[in-house]
Amino acid sequence: MSDIRSHVIGTDGHDSYRRMSDRTLLLLRMLKDVAFVAGGMARYITFPDMPDAEDYDFFLYDEKDWEKAQALVEHLGYGLTETNPNGSLKYMSTDVWSRPVQLVYPFKDTGGTSGLPEEVISIFGLTCEQFALVALENSPDLRAYYYEYAKVAAEQKLIVPTNEIDPVHTLRRAFKYAKKGFTMRDDRIMGQLDRWESLTEGQRGAIHERITGNY
Repeated sequence: MSDIRSHVIGTDGHDSYRRMSDRTLLLLRMLKDVAFVAGGMARYITFPDMPDAEDYDFFLYDEKDWEKAQALVEHLGYGLTETNPNGSLKYMSTDVWSRPVQLVYPFKDTGGTSGLPEEVISIFGLTCEQFALVALENSPDLRAYYYEYAKVAAEQKLIVPTNEIDPVHTLRRAFKYAKKGFTMRDDRIMGQLDRWESLTEGQRGAIHERITGNY
């Protein structure tokens, strides 16, 4: 897509660095060759005046590094607290200033997500989540990736669905953002309901299995 944006976030004076714990920054740098942050927290760090997020979602560049990523997270003192139905792993730190960390299930052949930052955020179901953050090689700085239309939607607190094929997941995420003051136009809500009606029984069954973890 042609409107991808990218810029470097410097350590000197940027408000984001004052909002991140030392442990979180260290984790970002330890995982720089393996994973990157994407979603709501990447948006918040890139644009600190936008709504906050609850945790850091790490996406792998390559699914072969799944076990390596887990080892690095645990090496830094994070403990596994939850295995989500979709296979993702949630960790907590004993450092009270560190937010929870989630390693997103990467295996594409069974519904996982991995790849380059611009590839991963392009398939997110809501534009307000299409942000990524990468630790740079031999530098304390970070590089942000996002789409211009995603930035505009987030600034206006608009919930804008993309081409996400799972309307249940899209609406569930939309409800989460509604609690943060975001709004979703009626025609977009109806569009997700129409999308559900257009799915085959097999597609609906796959969504149900993904939600309940029966796969």
